[in-house]
Amino acid sequence: MNNPNIVVRGNIGRDPELKFGKTGTAVASISIGVTPRVLHEGAWNDAPTLWYKASFFGAKAEKVVDTFTKGMRVQLEGQLNQTSWIDKEGQLHTGWEIGNAEISPAPWVKVEKAVESPFNQAVQVQPVAVATSDVAPF
Repeated sequence: MNNPNIVVRGNIGRDPELKFGKTGTAVASISIGVTPRVLHEGAWNDAPTLWYKASFFGAKAEKVVDTFTKGMRVQLEGQLNQTSWIDKEGQLHTGWEIGNAEISPAPWVKVEKAVESPFNQAVQVQPVAVATSDVAPF
């Protein structure tokens, strides 16, 4: 079964980490935080932040570390994978990883207006203009 491809736009939570495997291959890890904004009863509220991890290898890993830093708004595109682990206290955790990821500075969308959804769970937006970066994705 193939995992779905998704596009995630968010902010880098910490500077990318560069490590080297036993064979000398460069590996960079990055975490992207996405905090949805919800319009509820006329007030904007933050929903819980969702965190996504991605890893890059070889020359792409070194380029990611040289290009991206904490706080930058980026776009990740790749296969969504769910992971689970047990911490030292025995608690089960679930997280999301984006495999075969491509990363680029996020394009910005100017929002004309937001409309509260009938379920008070999400916001529908009407984009007016899109500005894209001149930096090519990796």
